[in-house]
Amino acid sequence: MKKTLLGVFALTLSMAMVSCGGGKTPEQIKAEATAAFDKKKTELETKATSDCDGKKAAYQQAAADSIAAANPAPTPATN
Repeated sequence: MKKTLLGVFALTLSMAMVSCGGGKTPEQIKAEATAAFDKKKTELETKATSDCDGKKAAYQQAAADSIAAANPAPTPATN
């Protein structure tokens, strides 16, 4: 009797572990993953664009300063 009860309990336990009952379908998992990816992608693109725009003026000024330093303005010749 004990072996039978233990066997039934073990069978029930293994069946409960195997069947998830209420799990998501592969399509649902893929849809959620795609939505999360798209949301994060948008956030990263927005941040990258704002960082680039913020640094663009500094890069342009540094380039202009470098050109000005390499090519000083001509001074009028004195005779």
